[in-house]
Amino acid sequence: MQASMAQLYSSLHGQGTGATYNISGEPWVTMGPLMRDVLEKPLRLSSAWSSVSMTVFRINVMRYGPNSENFTFWPIYGCVTFPCPLDTTRYNADDPMSSWQPSWPFHDDHFPNCDYIDLGTWQAYDETIPWQCPDALGQRRHMRNLRIQGPVELLIEPFLIDGLGMLEVWYGRKYHEDVQAVFNIMLILAIAILLAFMGFQLSKDVDSLVVRPIESMVGDVTKLAANPAYQLEKIEKVRYETDALKMSLAKIATMLQVGFGEAGNNLVAENLKKGDSVDPMVPGRKLLGAYGFCIIDEYEEVLECLGEEILPFTNTAATLVHDAVTSNGGQPNRNLGEAFLCVWKPHFVVDHSDGSQPSPAETVAAETKMCDGALTAFRRCVRTIAMSSKLQAYNKHEEILKFFDGHYTTRIGYGLHYGWAIEGAVGTNIKIDCSYLSPNVNLAARLESATKMYGVNILMSESFYGKLSPAIQSGLRRVDVVCLKGSSIPMAIYTCDRSNGLYIASAAMSKYGEDNVVHEFQKIFEEGMDGFVSGDWASAKVSFEIALTICPRDKPSNRIMMHMDTPENHPDYGLATTPFVAPDGWPGYHILLSK
Repeated sequence: MQASMAQLYSSLHGQGTGATYNISGEPWVTMGPLMRDVLEKPLRLSSAWSSVSMTVFRINVMRYGPNSENFTFWPIYGCVTFPCPLDTTRYNADDPMSSWQPSWPFHDDHFPNCDYIDLGTWQAYDETIPWQCPDALGQRRHMRNLRIQGPVELLIEPFLIDGLGMLEVWYGRKYHEDVQAVFNIMLILAIAILLAFMGFQLSKDVDSLVVRPIESMVGDVTKLAANPAYQLEKIEKVRYETDALKMSLAKIATMLQVGFGEAGNNLVAENLKKGDSVDPMVPGRKLLGAYGFCIIDEYEEVLECLGEEILPFTNTAATLVHDAVTSNGGQPNRNLGEAFLCVWKPHFVVDHSDGSQPSPAETVAAETKMCDGALTAFRRCVRTIAMSSKLQAYNKHEEILKFFDGHYTTRIGYGLHYGWAIEGAVGTNIKIDCSYLSPNVNLAARLESATKMYGVNILMSESFYGKLSPAIQSGLRRVDVVCLKGSSIPMAIYTCDRSNGLYIASAAMSKYGEDNVVHEFQKIFEEGMDGFVSGDWASAKVSFEIALTICPRDKPSNRIMMHMDTPENHPDYGLATTPFVAPDGWPGYHILLSK
Protein backbone atom coordinates (compact mmCIF):
# COMPACT_ATOMS: atom_id res chain seq x y z
CA MET A 1 0.00 0.00 0.00
CA GLN A 2 2.82 2.41 0.88
CA ALA A 3 4.57 1.62 -2.41
CA SER A 4 1.40 2.36 -4.38
CA MET A 5 0.88 5.66 -2.59
CA ALA A 6 4.49 6.64 -3.27
CA GLN A 7 4.10 5.81 -6.96
CA LEU A 8 0.86 7.82 -7.04
CA TYR A 9 2.56 10.84 -5.55
CA SER A 10 5.54 10.53 -7.90
CA SER A 11 3.30 10.25 -10.93
CA LEU A 12 1.23 13.26 -9.95
CA HIS A 13 4.09 15.58 -9.06
CA GLY A 14 6.73 14.26 -11.40
CA GLN A 15 9.13 13.50 -8.60
CA GLY A 16 11.77 11.05 -9.69
CA THR A 17 10.54 11.12 -13.37
CA GLY A 18 10.72 14.80 -14.29
CA ALA A 19 7.19 14.60 -15.63
CA THR A 20 4.97 17.62 -15.36
CA TYR A 21 1.65 17.53 -13.63
CA ASN A 22 -0.81 15.82 -15.96
CA ILE A 23 -3.30 13.57 -14.23
CA SER A 24 -4.51 12.02 -17.51
CA GLY A 25 -1.09 11.30 -18.83
CA GLU A 26 1.72 8.93 -18.06
CA PRO A 27 2.69 7.51 -15.65
CA TRP A 28 -0.72 8.14 -13.95
CA VAL A 29 -2.75 6.18 -16.48
CA THR A 30 -0.51 3.15 -15.84
CA MET A 31 -0.12 3.63 -12.12
CA GLY A 32 -3.77 4.47 -11.51
CA PRO A 33 -5.13 0.96 -12.30
CA LEU A 34 -2.34 -0.55 -10.23
CA MET A 35 -3.47 1.55 -7.31
CA ARG A 36 -7.06 0.59 -8.09
CA ASP A 37 -6.15 -3.11 -8.01
CA VAL A 38 -4.38 -2.70 -4.69
CA LEU A 39 -7.25 -0.83 -3.16
CA GLU A 40 -9.89 -3.22 -4.43
CA LYS A 41 -8.14 -6.21 -2.89
CA PRO A 42 -9.91 -6.86 0.43
CA LEU A 43 -8.01 -6.14 3.57
CA ARG A 44 -7.79 -9.43 5.46
CA LEU A 45 -8.53 -9.44 9.15
CA SER A 46 -6.52 -11.59 11.50
CA SER A 47 -9.39 -13.42 13.19
CA ALA A 48 -10.75 -16.89 13.70
CA TRP A 49 -12.26 -16.68 10.22
CA SER A 50 -9.45 -15.41 7.98
CA SER A 51 -11.67 -15.29 4.88
CA VAL A 52 -13.58 -12.28 6.24
CA SER A 53 -12.33 -9.12 4.60
CA MET A 54 -12.94 -5.37 4.62
CA THR A 55 -13.60 -3.65 1.30
CA VAL A 56 -12.51 -0.08 0.45
CA PHE A 57 -15.23 2.38 1.33
CA ARG A 58 -13.74 5.74 0.44
CA ILE A 59 -10.39 7.43 -0.23
CA ASN A 60 -9.49 10.95 0.87
CA VAL A 61 -6.55 12.58 -0.95
CA MET A 62 -5.49 15.69 0.96
CA ARG A 63 -3.61 18.65 -0.51
CA TYR A 64 -3.63 17.08 -3.95
CA GLY A 65 -4.90 19.74 -6.39
CA PRO A 66 -3.05 22.70 -7.84
CA ASN A 67 -4.09 24.77 -4.89
CA SER A 68 -3.58 21.93 -2.40
CA GLU A 69 -7.24 20.99 -2.58
CA ASN A 70 -8.60 17.87 -0.92
CA PHE A 71 -10.51 15.25 -2.89
CA THR A 72 -12.75 12.32 -1.93
CA PHE A 73 -13.20 9.22 -4.10
CA TRP A 74 -16.15 6.84 -3.60
CA PRO A 75 -16.05 3.32 -5.11
CA ILE A 76 -19.25 2.06 -6.68
CA TYR A 77 -21.67 1.03 -3.93
CA GLY A 78 -21.14 -2.63 -3.07
CA CYS A 79 -18.56 -3.25 -5.78
CA VAL A 80 -15.60 -5.29 -4.64
CA THR A 81 -14.64 -7.05 -7.87
CA PHE A 82 -13.42 -5.90 -11.26
CA PRO A 83 -15.11 -5.32 -13.61
CA CYS A 84 -17.90 -3.92 -11.42
CA PRO A 85 -21.34 -5.15 -12.50
CA LEU A 86 -23.07 -2.03 -11.21
CA ASP A 87 -23.50 1.36 -12.81
CA THR A 88 -22.65 0.07 -16.30
CA THR A 89 -23.58 3.42 -17.89
CA ARG A 90 -20.63 5.01 -16.14
CA TYR A 91 -18.32 2.11 -16.58
CA ASN A 92 -15.73 2.30 -19.35
CA ALA A 93 -13.68 -0.82 -20.02
CA ASP A 94 -10.83 1.30 -21.41
CA ASP A 95 -10.75 3.38 -18.27
CA PRO A 96 -11.01 1.17 -15.16
CA MET A 97 -11.05 4.23 -12.94
CA SER A 98 -14.42 5.27 -14.34
CA SER A 99 -16.07 2.75 -12.04
CA TRP A 100 -15.32 5.14 -9.18
CA GLN A 101 -18.36 7.26 -8.47
CA PRO A 102 -18.01 10.98 -7.86
CA SER A 103 -18.14 12.28 -4.37
CA TRP A 104 -21.06 14.58 -5.17
CA PRO A 105 -23.31 15.24 -3.33
CA PHE A 106 -21.40 13.87 -0.35
CA HIS A 107 -19.71 17.10 0.74
CA ASP A 108 -17.54 17.45 3.80
CA ASP A 109 -16.18 20.61 5.34
CA HIS A 110 -12.70 19.19 5.20
CA PHE A 111 -13.08 18.15 1.55
CA PRO A 112 -14.67 21.12 -0.33
CA ASN A 113 -14.01 19.72 -3.81
CA CYS A 114 -16.22 16.74 -3.23
CA ASP A 115 -17.83 17.34 -6.69
CA TYR A 116 -14.84 15.60 -8.27
CA ILE A 117 -16.12 13.51 -11.18
CA ASP A 118 -13.19 11.24 -12.09
CA LEU A 119 -9.46 11.19 -12.01
CA GLY A 120 -9.10 12.97 -15.36
CA THR A 121 -11.60 15.78 -15.03
CA TRP A 122 -13.12 17.86 -12.27
CA GLN A 123 -15.84 20.41 -12.48
CA ALA A 124 -16.22 23.49 -10.40
CA TYR A 125 -18.91 23.24 -7.85
CA ASP A 126 -22.08 25.18 -8.63
CA GLU A 127 -22.28 27.79 -5.92
CA THR A 128 -26.03 28.11 -6.49
CA ILE A 129 -26.60 24.58 -5.20
CA PRO A 130 -26.71 24.39 -1.40
CA TRP A 131 -24.06 22.34 0.30
CA GLN A 132 -25.40 18.84 0.79
CA CYS A 133 -22.37 17.16 2.27
CA PRO A 134 -22.94 16.67 6.00
CA ASP A 135 -20.28 17.52 8.48
CA ALA A 136 -17.58 15.08 9.41
CA LEU A 137 -19.68 13.51 12.14
CA GLY A 138 -22.65 13.26 9.88
CA GLN A 139 -20.51 11.95 7.07
CA ARG A 140 -19.25 9.11 9.23
CA ARG A 141 -22.74 8.47 10.56
CA HIS A 142 -23.95 8.27 6.98
CA MET A 143 -21.16 5.80 6.27
CA ARG A 144 -22.33 3.68 9.18
CA ASN A 145 -25.88 3.79 7.87
CA LEU A 146 -24.77 2.66 4.45
CA ARG A 147 -22.13 0.03 4.81
CA ILE A 148 -20.52 0.03 8.21
CA GLN A 149 -21.39 -0.91 11.77
CA GLY A 150 -19.11 -0.15 14.66
CA PRO A 151 -15.90 1.91 14.68
CA VAL A 152 -14.25 2.87 11.43
CA GLU A 153 -10.76 1.57 10.91
CA LEU A 154 -8.76 4.45 9.59
CA LEU A 155 -5.65 3.66 7.70
CA ILE A 156 -3.49 6.68 7.27
CA GLU A 157 -0.72 6.39 4.69
CA PRO A 158 1.84 9.18 4.13
CA PHE A 159 2.61 9.70 0.46
CA LEU A 160 4.34 13.08 0.51
CA ILE A 161 8.01 12.79 1.21
CA ASP A 162 8.10 16.28 2.63
CA GLY A 163 5.08 15.55 4.80
CA LEU A 164 2.83 18.00 2.95
CA GLY A 165 0.29 15.43 1.70
CA MET A 166 -1.78 12.65 3.17
CA LEU A 167 -3.93 9.79 1.88
CA GLU A 168 -6.80 8.34 3.96
CA VAL A 169 -8.21 4.96 3.02
CA TRP A 170 -11.50 4.02 4.71
CA TYR A 171 -12.39 0.35 4.84
CA GLY A 172 -15.91 -0.88 5.46
CA ARG A 173 -16.23 -3.32 8.39
CA LYS A 174 -19.89 -4.06 7.69
CA TYR A 175 -19.40 -7.61 6.42
CA HIS A 176 -16.90 -8.43 9.15
CA GLU A 177 -19.19 -7.01 11.81
CA ASP A 178 -22.17 -8.89 10.36
CA VAL A 179 -20.23 -12.12 10.41
CA GLN A 180 -18.99 -11.32 13.89
CA ALA A 181 -22.57 -10.59 15.00
CA VAL A 182 -23.84 -13.84 13.50
CA PHE A 183 -21.11 -15.80 15.19
CA ASN A 184 -21.79 -13.96 18.47
CA ILE A 185 -25.48 -14.80 18.20
CA MET A 186 -24.62 -18.41 17.43
CA LEU A 187 -22.19 -18.44 20.36
CA ILE A 188 -24.82 -16.93 22.69
CA LEU A 189 -27.39 -19.45 21.49
CA ALA A 190 -24.91 -22.30 21.92
CA ILE A 191 -24.02 -21.10 25.43
CA ALA A 192 -27.70 -20.66 26.27
CA ILE A 193 -28.50 -24.15 25.02
CA LEU A 194 -25.50 -25.57 26.86
CA LEU A 195 -26.46 -23.76 30.08
CA ALA A 196 -30.07 -24.88 29.69
CA PHE A 197 -28.96 -28.47 29.12
CA MET A 198 -26.52 -28.35 32.02
CA GLY A 199 -29.17 -26.75 34.21
CA PHE A 200 -31.64 -29.43 33.22
CA GLN A 201 -29.12 -32.17 33.95
CA LEU A 202 -28.16 -30.57 37.24
CA SER A 203 -31.81 -30.12 38.18
CA LYS A 204 -32.53 -33.70 37.15
CA ASP A 205 -29.62 -35.02 39.20
CA VAL A 206 -30.50 -32.87 42.19
CA ASP A 207 -34.11 -33.99 41.92
CA SER A 208 -33.28 -37.68 41.60
CA LEU A 209 -30.30 -37.80 43.97
CA VAL A 210 -31.27 -35.30 46.66
CA VAL A 211 -34.77 -33.85 46.52
CA ARG A 212 -36.78 -37.02 45.93
CA PRO A 213 -34.82 -39.16 48.43
CA ILE A 214 -35.19 -36.46 51.09
CA GLU A 215 -38.90 -36.09 50.32
CA SER A 216 -39.21 -39.87 50.50
CA MET A 217 -37.50 -39.92 53.91
CA VAL A 218 -39.73 -37.09 55.15
CA GLY A 219 -42.72 -39.11 53.94
CA ASP A 220 -41.40 -42.19 55.74
CA VAL A 221 -41.05 -40.25 58.98
CA THR A 222 -44.60 -38.95 58.54
CA LYS A 223 -45.86 -42.49 58.00
CA LEU A 224 -43.94 -43.68 61.03
CA ALA A 225 -45.50 -40.90 63.10
CA ALA A 226 -48.94 -42.07 61.99
CA ASN A 227 -48.11 -45.77 62.30
CA PRO A 228 -44.85 -46.67 64.07
CA ALA A 229 -45.28 -50.28 62.92
CA TYR A 230 -45.00 -49.15 59.28
CA GLN A 231 -42.36 -51.14 57.42
CA LEU A 232 -39.98 -48.94 55.44
CA GLU A 233 -38.74 -49.98 52.03
CA LYS A 234 -35.44 -51.82 52.25
CA ILE A 235 -32.44 -50.48 50.32
CA GLU A 236 -30.69 -53.43 48.73
CA LYS A 237 -27.78 -51.51 47.20
CA VAL A 238 -26.15 -48.27 48.30
CA ARG A 239 -25.04 -46.11 45.38
CA TYR A 240 -25.26 -42.60 46.79
CA GLU A 241 -25.08 -40.93 50.19
CA THR A 242 -28.86 -40.50 50.23
CA ASP A 243 -29.23 -44.27 49.83
CA ALA A 244 -27.02 -44.78 52.87
CA LEU A 245 -29.06 -42.21 54.79
CA LYS A 246 -32.32 -43.89 53.83
CA MET A 247 -30.90 -47.29 54.77
CA SER A 248 -29.89 -45.87 58.15
CA LEU A 249 -33.41 -44.50 58.63
CA ALA A 250 -34.89 -47.91 57.82
CA LYS A 251 -32.52 -49.56 60.29
CA ILE A 252 -33.36 -47.04 63.01
CA ALA A 253 -37.08 -47.53 62.40
CA THR A 254 -36.66 -51.30 62.53
CA MET A 255 -34.67 -51.06 65.76
CA LEU A 256 -37.39 -48.85 67.27
CA GLN A 257 -40.04 -51.38 66.29
CA VAL A 258 -38.01 -54.29 67.63
CA GLY A 259 -36.90 -52.47 70.77
CA PHE A 260 -40.18 -50.88 71.81
CA GLY A 261 -42.63 -53.27 70.20
CA GLU A 262 -46.28 -52.43 69.74
CA ALA A 263 -46.47 -51.07 73.28
CA GLY A 264 -44.06 -48.31 72.23
CA ASN A 265 -46.02 -47.22 69.16
CA ASN A 266 -47.72 -44.38 71.00
CA LEU A 267 -44.41 -43.26 72.50
CA VAL A 268 -42.65 -43.22 69.11
CA ALA A 269 -45.58 -41.54 67.34
CA GLU A 270 -45.91 -38.75 69.90
CA ASN A 271 -42.19 -37.96 69.85
CA LEU A 272 -42.02 -37.94 66.05
CA LYS A 273 -44.89 -35.47 65.97
CA LYS A 274 -43.26 -33.09 68.48
CA GLY A 275 -40.31 -32.18 66.27
CA ASP A 276 -36.94 -31.70 67.96
CA SER A 277 -38.03 -32.45 71.55
CA VAL A 278 -37.91 -35.96 73.01
CA ASP A 279 -40.18 -36.98 75.87
CA PRO A 280 -39.87 -40.68 76.72
CA MET A 281 -42.39 -40.39 79.55
CA VAL A 282 -45.48 -40.11 77.37
CA PRO A 283 -48.64 -40.81 79.41
CA GLY A 284 -49.98 -44.33 79.00
CA ARG A 285 -53.40 -45.31 77.71
CA LYS A 286 -55.93 -47.86 78.86
CA LEU A 287 -57.07 -50.63 76.54
CA LEU A 288 -58.82 -53.98 76.54
CA GLY A 289 -56.87 -56.92 75.22
CA ALA A 290 -55.79 -60.51 75.60
CA TYR A 291 -52.58 -61.28 77.44
CA GLY A 292 -50.56 -64.42 77.05
CA PHE A 293 -47.75 -65.46 79.35
CA CYS A 294 -45.50 -68.42 78.60
CA ILE A 295 -42.49 -69.80 80.49
CA ILE A 296 -39.99 -72.53 79.66
CA ASP A 297 -40.31 -75.25 82.30
CA GLU A 298 -37.36 -75.93 84.60
CA TYR A 299 -35.43 -73.07 83.02
CA GLU A 300 -33.13 -72.43 85.98
CA GLU A 301 -31.88 -76.01 85.91
CA VAL A 302 -31.43 -75.88 82.13
CA LEU A 303 -29.53 -72.59 82.49
CA GLU A 304 -27.13 -74.20 84.91
CA CYS A 305 -26.58 -77.11 82.53
CA LEU A 306 -26.16 -75.19 79.26
CA GLY A 307 -24.08 -72.24 80.47
CA GLU A 308 -23.08 -70.14 77.46
CA GLU A 309 -25.40 -72.13 75.20
CA ILE A 310 -28.45 -70.85 77.06
CA LEU A 311 -28.83 -67.87 74.71
CA PRO A 312 -29.23 -69.89 71.47
CA PHE A 313 -31.53 -72.26 73.37
CA THR A 314 -33.69 -69.38 74.62
CA ASN A 315 -33.70 -67.55 71.29
CA THR A 316 -34.70 -70.70 69.43
CA ALA A 317 -37.71 -71.07 71.71
CA ALA A 318 -38.47 -67.34 71.42
CA THR A 319 -38.39 -67.55 67.62
CA LEU A 320 -41.03 -70.29 67.61
CA VAL A 321 -43.23 -68.39 70.05
CA HIS A 322 -42.89 -65.00 68.33
CA ASP A 323 -43.58 -66.43 64.88
CA ALA A 324 -46.75 -68.11 66.07
CA VAL A 325 -47.93 -64.99 67.92
CA THR A 326 -47.31 -62.50 65.09
CA SER A 327 -48.87 -64.87 62.55
CA ASN A 328 -52.09 -64.76 64.55
CA GLY A 329 -52.49 -61.04 65.11
CA GLY A 330 -50.46 -60.62 68.31
CA GLN A 331 -47.27 -58.89 69.34
CA PRO A 332 -44.48 -60.12 71.64
CA ASN A 333 -43.89 -57.56 74.36
CA ARG A 334 -41.39 -58.63 77.01
CA ASN A 335 -38.68 -61.26 76.96
CA LEU A 336 -37.68 -62.12 80.51
CA GLY A 337 -35.26 -64.95 79.98
CA GLU A 338 -37.48 -68.01 80.21
CA ALA A 339 -40.71 -65.94 80.15
CA PHE A 340 -42.46 -64.20 77.24
CA LEU A 341 -45.35 -61.76 77.50
CA CYS A 342 -47.49 -61.55 74.38
CA VAL A 343 -50.38 -59.16 73.76
CA TRP A 344 -53.33 -59.15 71.40
CA LYS A 345 -55.36 -56.00 70.77
CA PRO A 346 -58.68 -55.82 68.91
CA HIS A 347 -58.46 -54.71 65.28
CA PHE A 348 -61.58 -53.17 63.83
CA VAL A 349 -62.57 -53.44 60.18
CA VAL A 350 -63.70 -49.80 60.18
CA ASP A 351 -61.02 -47.21 60.96
CA HIS A 352 -61.72 -45.35 64.20
CA SER A 353 -58.56 -43.27 64.33
CA ASP A 354 -60.72 -40.13 64.13
CA GLY A 355 -61.94 -40.77 67.66
CA SER A 356 -65.28 -42.35 66.79
CA GLN A 357 -66.43 -45.28 68.92
CA PRO A 358 -67.04 -48.73 67.43
CA SER A 359 -70.48 -50.20 67.71
CA PRO A 360 -71.11 -53.02 70.22
CA ALA A 361 -71.35 -55.52 67.36
CA GLU A 362 -67.98 -54.35 65.98
CA THR A 363 -66.42 -54.67 69.42
CA VAL A 364 -67.73 -58.20 69.95
CA ALA A 365 -66.51 -59.31 66.51
CA ALA A 366 -63.06 -57.75 66.99
CA GLU A 367 -62.58 -59.22 70.47
CA THR A 368 -63.72 -62.67 69.34
CA LYS A 369 -61.23 -62.63 66.49
CA MET A 370 -58.53 -61.38 68.87
CA CYS A 371 -59.05 -64.17 71.43
CA ASP A 372 -59.39 -66.83 68.72
CA GLY A 373 -56.03 -65.71 67.36
CA ALA A 374 -54.40 -65.82 70.80
CA LEU A 375 -55.51 -69.40 71.51
CA THR A 376 -54.62 -70.49 67.98
CA ALA A 377 -51.14 -69.01 68.41
CA PHE A 378 -50.48 -70.93 71.64
CA ARG A 379 -51.85 -74.14 70.15
CA ARG A 380 -49.36 -73.71 67.36
CA CYS A 381 -46.60 -73.04 69.89
CA VAL A 382 -47.31 -76.35 71.64
CA ARG A 383 -46.97 -78.24 68.36
CA THR A 384 -43.89 -76.43 67.04
CA ILE A 385 -42.02 -76.65 70.36
CA ALA A 386 -42.63 -80.41 70.50
CA MET A 387 -41.69 -80.87 66.82
CA SER A 388 -38.62 -78.60 66.75
CA SER A 389 -35.62 -80.85 66.21
CA LYS A 390 -33.26 -77.92 66.82
CA LEU A 391 -34.83 -77.13 70.20
CA GLN A 392 -35.36 -80.70 71.35
CA ALA A 393 -31.76 -81.53 70.44
CA TYR A 394 -30.75 -79.74 73.64
CA ASN A 395 -32.52 -82.57 75.56
CA LYS A 396 -29.53 -84.74 74.73
CA HIS A 397 -26.97 -82.25 75.94
CA GLU A 398 -24.47 -84.03 78.16
CA GLU A 399 -25.11 -81.86 81.21
CA ILE A 400 -28.87 -82.04 80.82
CA LEU A 401 -28.74 -85.84 80.56
CA LYS A 402 -26.74 -85.98 83.78
CA PHE A 403 -28.93 -83.54 85.70
CA PHE A 404 -32.33 -84.92 84.62
CA ASP A 405 -31.20 -88.50 84.27
CA GLY A 406 -32.32 -88.56 80.65
CA HIS A 407 -35.94 -87.55 81.39
CA TYR A 408 -35.98 -83.90 80.31
CA THR A 409 -38.12 -82.65 77.43
CA THR A 410 -38.32 -78.99 76.52
CA ARG A 411 -41.78 -77.78 77.37
CA ILE A 412 -43.48 -74.40 77.70
CA GLY A 413 -46.57 -73.57 79.71
CA TYR A 414 -49.10 -70.97 78.50
CA GLY A 415 -51.58 -68.76 80.35
CA LEU A 416 -54.26 -66.61 78.66
CA HIS A 417 -56.44 -63.91 80.16
CA TYR A 418 -58.66 -61.07 78.89
CA GLY A 419 -59.04 -57.65 80.52
CA TRP A 420 -57.80 -54.08 80.69
CA ALA A 421 -54.23 -52.84 80.95
CA ILE A 422 -52.28 -49.59 80.79
CA GLU A 423 -49.99 -49.43 77.76
CA GLY A 424 -47.00 -47.12 78.10
CA ALA A 425 -43.41 -46.46 79.05
CA VAL A 426 -42.08 -47.64 82.41
CA GLY A 427 -38.81 -46.22 83.73
CA THR A 428 -37.00 -42.89 83.59
CA ASN A 429 -35.27 -40.67 81.04
CA ILE A 430 -32.24 -42.91 81.47
CA LYS A 431 -33.94 -46.20 80.59
CA ILE A 432 -37.51 -47.11 79.74
CA ASP A 433 -39.41 -50.25 78.83
CA CYS A 434 -42.69 -50.11 76.96
CA SER A 435 -45.05 -52.64 78.46
CA TYR A 436 -48.49 -53.33 79.90
CA LEU A 437 -49.30 -52.88 83.57
CA SER A 438 -52.43 -54.42 85.02
CA PRO A 439 -53.61 -57.11 87.45
CA ASN A 440 -54.93 -58.86 84.36
CA VAL A 441 -51.39 -59.23 83.00
CA ASN A 442 -50.36 -60.73 86.31
CA LEU A 443 -53.32 -63.15 86.18
CA ALA A 444 -52.06 -64.44 82.84
CA ALA A 445 -48.76 -65.21 84.58
CA ARG A 446 -50.64 -66.95 87.42
CA LEU A 447 -52.50 -69.11 84.94
CA GLU A 448 -49.26 -70.14 83.28
CA SER A 449 -47.82 -71.10 86.64
CA ALA A 450 -50.91 -73.24 87.34
CA THR A 451 -50.34 -75.31 84.18
CA LYS A 452 -47.73 -77.30 86.10
CA MET A 453 -50.26 -77.99 88.89
CA TYR A 454 -52.90 -79.28 86.50
CA GLY A 455 -50.50 -81.04 84.18
CA VAL A 456 -51.71 -79.22 81.04
CA ASN A 457 -50.02 -77.07 78.44
CA ILE A 458 -52.54 -74.20 78.30
CA LEU A 459 -54.78 -72.62 80.90
CA MET A 460 -57.17 -69.76 80.20
CA SER A 461 -59.49 -67.65 82.30
CA GLU A 462 -63.27 -67.65 82.16
CA SER A 463 -63.31 -64.11 80.76
CA PHE A 464 -61.01 -65.19 77.95
CA TYR A 465 -63.03 -68.34 77.29
CA GLY A 466 -66.23 -66.30 77.03
CA LYS A 467 -64.80 -64.25 74.12
CA LEU A 468 -63.99 -67.30 71.96
CA SER A 469 -66.10 -68.34 69.01
CA PRO A 470 -68.11 -71.61 69.36
CA ALA A 471 -65.84 -73.37 66.87
CA ILE A 472 -62.73 -72.57 68.92
CA GLN A 473 -64.48 -73.42 72.20
CA SER A 474 -64.94 -77.01 71.09
CA GLY A 475 -62.22 -79.12 72.60
CA LEU A 476 -61.86 -76.87 75.67
CA ARG A 477 -62.49 -78.21 79.14
CA ARG A 478 -63.22 -76.50 82.45
CA VAL A 479 -60.71 -77.92 84.92
CA ASP A 480 -61.44 -75.88 88.08
CA VAL A 481 -63.02 -72.80 89.66
CA VAL A 482 -60.51 -70.80 91.67
CA CYS A 483 -59.45 -67.44 93.00
CA LEU A 484 -55.99 -66.78 91.69
CA LYS A 485 -53.47 -64.97 93.82
CA GLY A 486 -53.86 -61.25 93.31
CA SER A 487 -57.60 -61.53 92.56
CA SER A 488 -60.65 -61.71 94.80
CA ILE A 489 -62.99 -62.76 92.00
CA PRO A 490 -63.49 -66.50 91.48
CA MET A 491 -63.22 -67.69 87.93
CA ALA A 492 -63.45 -70.91 86.05
CA ILE A 493 -60.22 -71.93 84.32
CA TYR A 494 -60.10 -73.93 81.11
CA THR A 495 -57.59 -76.03 79.26
CA CYS A 496 -57.32 -77.06 75.63
CA ASP A 497 -57.42 -80.81 75.14
CA ARG A 498 -56.28 -80.31 71.55
CA SER A 499 -52.93 -79.30 73.02
CA ASN A 500 -52.78 -81.97 75.75
CA GLY A 501 -51.93 -85.65 75.57
CA LEU A 502 -55.00 -87.45 76.97
CA TYR A 503 -53.57 -90.99 76.77
CA ILE A 504 -56.91 -92.76 76.32
CA ALA A 505 -57.16 -96.33 77.60
CA SER A 506 -57.61 -99.00 74.93
CA ALA A 507 -60.66 -100.41 76.75
CA ALA A 508 -62.36 -96.98 76.64
CA MET A 509 -61.40 -96.68 72.99
CA SER A 510 -63.19 -99.93 72.28
CA LYS A 511 -66.18 -99.03 74.44
CA TYR A 512 -66.87 -95.51 73.13
CA GLY A 513 -65.23 -95.64 69.70
CA GLU A 514 -62.31 -93.62 68.40
CA ASP A 515 -64.44 -90.76 67.12
CA ASN A 516 -66.56 -90.43 70.23
CA VAL A 517 -64.28 -91.31 73.13
CA VAL A 518 -62.88 -87.79 73.68
CA HIS A 519 -66.34 -86.28 73.60
CA GLU A 520 -67.55 -88.81 76.20
CA PHE A 521 -64.55 -88.11 78.37
CA GLN A 522 -65.13 -84.35 78.33
CA LYS A 523 -68.86 -84.84 78.97
CA ILE A 524 -68.26 -87.04 82.01
CA PHE A 525 -65.55 -84.71 83.30
CA GLU A 526 -67.89 -81.71 82.98
CA GLU A 527 -70.55 -83.59 84.98
CA GLY A 528 -67.99 -84.15 87.70
CA MET A 529 -67.04 -80.43 87.66
CA ASP A 530 -70.70 -79.48 88.05
CA GLY A 531 -70.95 -81.73 91.12
CA PHE A 532 -67.69 -80.35 92.54
CA VAL A 533 -68.79 -76.72 92.18
CA SER A 534 -72.30 -77.35 93.48
CA GLY A 535 -71.03 -79.25 96.51
CA ASP A 536 -72.28 -82.69 95.44
CA TRP A 537 -68.86 -84.24 95.79
CA ALA A 538 -70.15 -87.81 96.01
CA SER A 539 -71.57 -87.68 92.49
CA ALA A 540 -68.55 -85.71 91.38
CA LYS A 541 -66.31 -88.48 92.71
CA VAL A 542 -68.15 -91.04 90.61
CA SER A 543 -67.86 -88.92 87.46
CA PHE A 544 -64.15 -88.30 87.92
CA GLU A 545 -63.51 -92.00 88.56
CA ILE A 546 -65.25 -92.82 85.26
CA ALA A 547 -63.23 -90.12 83.52
CA LEU A 548 -60.02 -91.66 84.91
CA THR A 549 -60.98 -95.04 83.47
CA ILE A 550 -61.05 -93.37 80.05
CA CYS A 551 -57.88 -91.29 80.58
CA PRO A 552 -55.99 -92.83 83.51
CA ARG A 553 -53.21 -90.23 83.38
CA ASP A 554 -55.46 -87.17 83.26
CA LYS A 555 -53.96 -84.82 85.85
CA PRO A 556 -56.94 -82.40 86.21
CA SER A 557 -59.18 -85.34 87.22
CA ASN A 558 -56.63 -86.50 89.76
CA ARG A 559 -56.19 -82.99 91.12
CA ILE A 560 -59.93 -82.44 91.69
CA MET A 561 -60.12 -85.85 93.38
CA MET A 562 -57.36 -84.72 95.75
CA HIS A 563 -59.18 -81.46 96.47
CA MET A 564 -62.29 -83.41 97.50
CA ASP A 565 -60.21 -85.44 99.97
CA THR A 566 -58.81 -84.40 103.34
CA PRO A 567 -55.53 -82.56 103.97
CA GLU A 568 -54.30 -85.59 105.89
CA ASN A 569 -54.53 -87.74 102.79
CA HIS A 570 -53.33 -85.04 100.37
CA PRO A 571 -51.38 -82.21 102.01
CA ASP A 572 -51.63 -78.87 100.18
CA TYR A 573 -54.57 -80.19 98.14
CA GLY A 574 -57.32 -81.55 100.42
CA LEU A 575 -60.24 -79.24 101.14
CA ALA A 576 -62.67 -81.61 102.90
CA THR A 577 -63.05 -82.46 106.54
CA THR A 578 -64.65 -85.73 105.54
CA PRO A 579 -63.39 -87.37 102.35
CA PHE A 580 -65.54 -86.46 99.34
CA VAL A 581 -67.96 -84.41 101.41
CA ALA A 582 -68.10 -80.70 100.71
CA PRO A 583 -67.26 -78.63 103.78
CA ASP A 584 -69.95 -76.46 105.31
CA GLY A 585 -70.37 -73.20 103.47
CA TRP A 586 -68.60 -74.46 100.37
CA PRO A 587 -68.60 -71.43 98.01
CA GLY A 588 -68.06 -73.45 94.86
CA TYR A 589 -64.41 -72.43 94.41
CA HIS A 590 -61.12 -72.54 96.25
CA ILE A 591 -58.13 -70.24 96.48
CA LEU A 592 -55.12 -71.06 94.35
CA LEU A 593 -52.24 -69.63 96.35
CA SER A 594 -49.38 -70.75 94.16
CA LYS A 595 -47.85 -68.14 91.86
